[in-house]
Amino acid sequence: LQPKPWAPFSTMFLLERAARRKDSRTIRSELALDTEESLGLRRCLSPRDLVAYGVSCTVGAGIYLTAGTAGKQHAGPALFISFIIGGVACLMNALCYCEFASRIPAAGSAYSYAYNTLGECSAFIMGWILFLEYGVSAAVTSRGVSAYIEAFFHACGLPLPPLLTDYTPPGPAGYFFSFSLIAPLTNLICTLICAWGAEESVTFTKVATIVNVGLIGLFVVAGSFFFDPKNFVPFAPFGVNGVVQGGSLAVFCFIGFDAVSCLAEEVQKPQRDIPRALLGTLASVTVMYALCGLVLSGMVPLAEMSESAALAMAFEYHHAHWLYFLVSLGAVTTSFCTTLTCLMGQPRIFYRMALDGLWLRVFADVNPRTLLPAKGIWITGAVVILLSACINFTFLINLISAGTLLSYAVVCAGILLVRYIPSQPPILPPIPEEADTATEQQVTEASFTNLNLTTSLTTTITIPPPPSLPSPPFVASLIGSFFLLALLAGYSLAYQWPLAVTVVIWVLLLLVVAAFVVVERRFLKWRGGNELPSVSHRSGAPGGGRSDVSPGRDA
Repeated sequence: LQPKPWAPFSTMFLLERAARRKDSRTIRSELALDTEESLGLRRCLSPRDLVAYGVSCTVGAGIYLTAGTAGKQHAGPALFISFIIGGVACLMNALCYCEFASRIPAAGSAYSYAYNTLGECSAFIMGWILFLEYGVSAAVTSRGVSAYIEAFFHACGLPLPPLLTDYTPPGPAGYFFSFSLIAPLTNLICTLICAWGAEESVTFTKVATIVNVGLIGLFVVAGSFFFDPKNFVPFAPFGVNGVVQGGSLAVFCFIGFDAVSCLAEEVQKPQRDIPRALLGTLASVTVMYALCGLVLSGMVPLAEMSESAALAMAFEYHHAHWLYFLVSLGAVTTSFCTTLTCLMGQPRIFYRMALDGLWLRVFADVNPRTLLPAKGIWITGAVVILLSACINFTFLINLISAGTLLSYAVVCAGILLVRYIPSQPPILPPIPEEADTATEQQVTEASFTNLNLTTSLTTTITIPPPPSLPSPPFVASLIGSFFLLALLAGYSLAYQWPLAVTVVIWVLLLLVVAAFVVVERRFLKWRGGNELPSVSHRSGAPGGGRSDVSPGRDA
């Protein structure tokens, strides 16, 4: 008997809809159907395209703005260690994105991951949080382009009028509003490039990334000629706490690496290429940042280091004016590339939301010529142009920081929950590149929760015991406790709380971690007596093959 459906728009109906999840099998089936019927996006991107896109989105204005503050106020000459700490911290999050990208190769990024684990309401909220990370970030970085252009012309003796770069009205309105003409013009150019085509946009991004990486390499090579080991004494003037605090500030230089997952539906082999591109992007960016921090600390004494434009002012300190101009130009090009990559990612998220019925259908319309969500690109570009033209820069930065950290936390929480949700399928086994189309289709269609497997599978598959129904709420409570205690532990170290309070917080944190280990062993370890039967397909059975069910444990 089917349960009686709830009345439309009743409290229980809304609660049930808010909590319903979208299984990863369903998402993969929709992606396969779109590909077969030529309704989806064009799969034309290679791993090199993804790495170039990820580096272009990550290496933005952060290294030019954050390096001086992190070095002078926190880390000192140990700035390169702070960048490594920030890279390792982001690596933990990138591993979560890698697993989700292997399970759900969809364009929605954290939105699709939240829909799969936390439910429809959380996914809808996450979709708009990602607008802060991508759409609003495009507005902020375009303001950065405007500021660097103003600084470049000012250094050349050609000051620009304030209305072109940044005019803030007097009074309380100045906190929310400021006007610029260069910033919306930058977003208009980026929107035109995005609407041109995915392959063409990534090609442009690759060329610009080569220029940006070349300018950073120029800073490292040219700066090494002004390197003085005496500037490393004292090495960590603010102690270990200062180095760690510098690492927390350096994390914001890595924001944007997750944008690679937004292009999952345009990648030829997303389950293989997206994880490789995420890890390759983080490794490349971490090496570049660490080298920049090492050379910067050796070029300039700590007392003379600039907080606002450390890389450019390091050459000004040594009277190398032509290098100062080149580094300033690099800040303009990197900010422009970051704006472009943010505008490439945001329409893909709206596209996936529209396909799921959680946003306007117009954002799901695909142009038959370019196979891009052209209407979504133009509407998103218009909104970002308006934001960059009249919204205050500082107000936007606060929104981005909150949205980005929340999206990272949701992805990490989801990867913990995904193991304990009943009927959640594991990652599909990789398909050998030399396998034919028929074999790939058979493996893809194989159900991990049904014993009627395709007879062509000759191996034995042992299915792990499914989680019980109470396990997701229990794990969710552990996740919430862990995040709260981790936050309190960080504050206790940063603000030097009393020793007794700090010890209690860390003990509770270790107990929560121990509970995670127990739950992990309970649900993910093979246990005798709790296993489901294994299925062995024997080719000699009558009728083309017979499935024998046996209690074997061999996989």
